[in-house]
Amino acid sequence: MTLVDGTTLTLVGDLIPFGVWVSRPTGELVYVSDSFLDLIGKTLAEVRRVGWYDRIHTDDADEVRRELRSCFREGRPWSIEYRIVGADGSQYHLLSRGVPVRDEQGVIRSWAGLNLDISDRKESEIALRRAKNEAEAANSAKDRFLAILSHELRTPLTPLLTAAQLLDQDPAVPAQLRPTVETVRRNTELEARLIDDLLDISRITQGKLSLAPEVVEVHRLARSVIEMCRRDLNLERIRLSVQLLAERSHVEGDAARIQQMLWNLLKNAIKFTPRGGRIRIGTREDDGVLIIEVSDTGLGIPTEQIPYVFDPFHQAGRKRASQVGGLGLGLSITKALVEMHGGQIEVESDGPNRGTTFRIFLETVDAVEDPRQTGEWAPVAKPDGAAMRVLLVDDHEDTLTLLTMALRRHGYEVISAANMTAALRIARVEEFDVLVSDIGLPDGSGLELMRRLAEQQAVRGIALTGFGAEDDVRRSRDAGFQEHLTKPVAVRHLLQAIERIR
Repeated sequence: MTLVDGTTLTLVGDLIPFGVWVSRPTGELVYVSDSFLDLIGKTLAEVRRVGWYDRIHTDDADEVRRELRSCFREGRPWSIEYRIVGADGSQYHLLSRGVPVRDEQGVIRSWAGLNLDISDRKESEIALRRAKNEAEAANSAKDRFLAILSHELRTPLTPLLTAAQLLDQDPAVPAQLRPTVETVRRNTELEARLIDDLLDISRITQGKLSLAPEVVEVHRLARSVIEMCRRDLNLERIRLSVQLLAERSHVEGDAARIQQMLWNLLKNAIKFTPRGGRIRIGTREDDGVLIIEVSDTGLGIPTEQIPYVFDPFHQAGRKRASQVGGLGLGLSITKALVEMHGGQIEVESDGPNRGTTFRIFLETVDAVEDPRQTGEWAPVAKPDGAAMRVLLVDDHEDTLTLLTMALRRHGYEVISAANMTAALRIARVEEFDVLVSDIGLPDGSGLELMRRLAEQQAVRGIALTGFGAEDDVRRSRDAGFQEHLTKPVAVRHLLQAIERIR
């Protein structure tokens, strides 16, 4: 019984690259398009006699044979992709499909199928996969580079910041030196902020920035940010108006990140407000939404620049920006953080020299009592009133010396070690209450140190390191550290961390 006439098969075969084929129920070919025969360099008689398996790429041949035999045996359609080597030695990718042709009683009378040339698609897939792998490798290399760069830049900042804070709190420092101490402190903190901004924008673009949500009181965070910026305001003789009027000022979010958002906006206002200008920070509530406003009487933003204000590295008012420094990342990071908190941010400006207003919109929640929200620190002591003992481990000599001095000044007993070997030796003969350790040590790592100490006793630990990526935090948590502080760390933050894990 003739199912399809030869002329029709030939016409169809000419339209499809590598053509069509028809076989008997057993799989013996009775028709193959000339395009396929030309590809493999064989005649129909040769294909019937010796087959065409020898043209299949050696890596694919066994799978093709198994699948074909299985389909013919079970009477099910088949579809398989494989490579075939042409008569000229060129390699092609084929998609071969076939279906059983049955009579009215369901008996298979023949098989019909087609071969499609998918070489272009496969080459595109391979190119995309290669590009993806290269991009991932480059991205991984960039992340590692940023992490190492961050560590190397942060490490020397820690003793600088600690020294500045110790001098700032020392009543014996002469009054004429205090402006110099403040200059060192302020610029060290600015350098740390620039490093953080670079890392934050990298995490944000990769979706790797995570939040630690809790119920936070925004007014408390705003007052804290104002105090952090008080000296800059005084230095520029900027008058600050504070109008925190919202009755409901609690939101659910990451306290550190919300404070970062407010700090970015206030610092941005200070940056672009001329000496003697005015800044206002205020809040109000509208139908369950907390509205935070930071406005200034500064340079303003040209109308055509407003759509680009939140773009990374964009600085409207570039002349003034070049004078005060910065990378143009603060507003971009702020917008991303606001959106991660489910909020919105907008900017309004009437043009050059007409000032600027930024507004953040966040949903309010009911207040929750939490003693940690005070942000205050009190010296931690043991139940018997004795001072807590801290095992401090850091291979950076200046950091070790100054942090030891700072902790002792705040009432702690400190045992210091410059490497893992020394720390383990001390731990065998000395008792301690808290481990504060750098991660990168010359003879191991703080992670290994924490694991080995935890095998011997219950250890409360704080990782203190220049590595601050999400993976670094996860690894320190997995090793047993309860806290992960990224250098340079303010002394008050270290004290608060000790309090949290006591």
